[in-house]
Amino acid sequence: MSKELATIEQLAADPTLAAHLPDEAIPALMGELAARQAALSAVSSALAARWMQAARSQAPHGNAVDGGDSLLNVRQAAAKLNMSESWLYQNAWRFPFMVRQGGALRFSRQGIERYLQARQAERAAGK
Repeated sequence: MSKELATIEQLAADPTLAAHLPDEAIPALMGELAARQAALSAVSSALAARWMQAARSQAPHGNAVDGGDSLLNVRQAAAKLNMSESWLYQNAWRFPFMVRQGGALRFSRQGIERYLQARQAERAAGK
């Protein structure tokens, strides 16, 4: 009687199933997982690009987004955040208000303002 192997979907729902996989099944599952991750990454990039395209087309200016927000380039964002441009390039992933627009990094002006207000509130609270 052969035991049925867990699928990627089953493993995603219950990662503890990986402990019961035979050693020889792992490389094939890792390969399948890598292929799915690459596909999901491509989908994520396409959706982000489409979302930014929709935001730009609905706005009166090419770099404005919903609610009167605008996207700042690295130089503008670094100035607002009082950081160097090089540090911002290297750490952009840390900020939830960063988006990629083509190959360029852009930062939500309103996101930066909210971030700075939160940091100021933390400092005032002594954190």
